[in-house]
Amino acid sequence: MARAIGLRYSRRSMLKQRLEHSLALSVRLQRLAERRGLAETTAQLERWQKRRLQETYADFSAQERYRRATRFFTEELYAPSNLSQRDQDLRAMTPSMIRLLPHTAVETVCQAMELQVGTLCLDLRMARELRRRGIDPARMSVQEYGECYRACGRREEREDQLVLLLTVGRALEALVHRPLIYSALKMARWPAQLAGLGELQTFLEHGFEAFRRMHGSATFLSAIERRETALIERLFG
Repeated sequence: MARAIGLRYSRRSMLKQRLEHSLALSVRLQRLAERRGLAETTAQLERWQKRRLQETYADFSAQERYRRATRFFTEELYAPSNLSQRDQDLRAMTPSMIRLLPHTAVETVCQAMELQVGTLCLDLRMARELRRRGIDPARMSVQEYGECYRACGRREEREDQLVLLLTVGRALEALVHRPLIYSALKMARWPAQLAGLGELQTFLEHGFEAFRRMHGSATFLSAIERRETALIERLFG
């Protein structure tokens, strides 16, 4: 019994450290973008990439079954519109989240944060290359995007980004089969709003709801894996 309790607290500590590390990196990268005058370029690049994702997965968003999942993937998991607010929410919510949610749910949040940090790193490199070439992301062509993408390299990091994205998706799929977690999230809605943690609460609820409504995510996640892998190969080829 004592050993089991010790392992549980050890895991909580490790998850807390992972979250705090990712949060610190996220804040540091956002400040770096501001100091180097890349914040607006990065934001425009994210909007361009969102449009690309929306076009790539338009066939899924046209289906009621996958519509919410497609929106969550393209608008909240990949590039949230209010990143700094979510970081603040997560920093405030970390102690209670570690204490109250099952480790598997917290692990999923950790992975989502690590995906966010990895995406920020890649986008900052792209933004720097765009500025070096004098390319306006708001009017960037597909050819210009491909040239900058190749110039930045980092193929292994791009592949890791896709693996982590799929890992988060599969983790959410596993969590929706645990109704007590979803019920706990819904019960926490008003306390979270009152505590000023609405952005993070919305993100978590949308993720659960999107995957719950799919009634199985295998087709959707397989399409993401296949299409994004093909894109990486084409751009680096």
